[in-house]
Amino acid sequence: MNLSSKIAILAAVIVAIVVIFFAYTFLLGAFAQLENKQVERTIIATQNVEIQATTFNGDISFGTSTSNQIEVTYDLQAPQGHMNEITTSTTNQTKNDNTEIIAEAKTEGNGPKVNYRSSITIKLPNSSQYNLTLTTLNGNIIKPLLNDTKVVATSENGYIDIKDDNAKFIEASSQNGNVNVELVKGTLFQVDANAANGHVTYQGIAMNTTIQTTTQLKGNTTDGLGHLSMTLTSANGNITIGYFTQ
Repeated sequence: MNLSSKIAILAAVIVAIVVIFFAYTFLLGAFAQLENKQVERTIIATQNVEIQATTFNGDISFGTSTSNQIEVTYDLQAPQGHMNEITTSTTNQTKNDNTEIIAEAKTEGNGPKVNYRSSITIKLPNSSQYNLTLTTLNGNIIKPLLNDTKVVATSENGYIDIKDDNAKFIEASSQNGNVNVELVKGTLFQVDANAANGHVTYQGIAMNTTIQTTTQLKGNTTDGLGHLSMTLTSANGNITIGYFTQ
């Protein structure tokens, strides 16, 4: 057996060992008993609030706070004895009437992470105005009606659902999932939407379009540009734009 053949066999053995190790780690995590934990943080809301929420594996959703506080809740899940591998961080900085909040969940350690999750729920008072930057690797983003002026939402593997009546800028992007935007009936806007492997539809909205195909839409509402600009993308999913009645 020549030297090159020996090297090829050795390389194949090493690859097989690596594959077996990761498969074992994956199965160990998949069948391990799970534990759950909830982490909460409250922050006094100012007039203007910017929120950046990021998680590695879980949903990002919103609710309404009945007080003047912003309530951030992390719902954590991990295999028994491994909860300490998930870390959460909620920081805030307030200056005058502006508050910046960074809410983040991440995992530590190497190897595949099976059954590790951290969904983030944020309850907001109606008295403030919000700019939102939302990112999840594996999960959905659900944003109901809020007093927001800017929304940037990104999911690698999940759908994005945005309901809005006040924003001036919406950017939503999903690698593997649908993007759905619902606006108050009669909202005027301009949009650039692209679904590489899906369909772009706008339901019951009169549009002037410069580009209109099954996968792409670029243009504005017939009655004008409005104050809302939207950029919507999905690599493997559909994009839907529609009106709702309050």
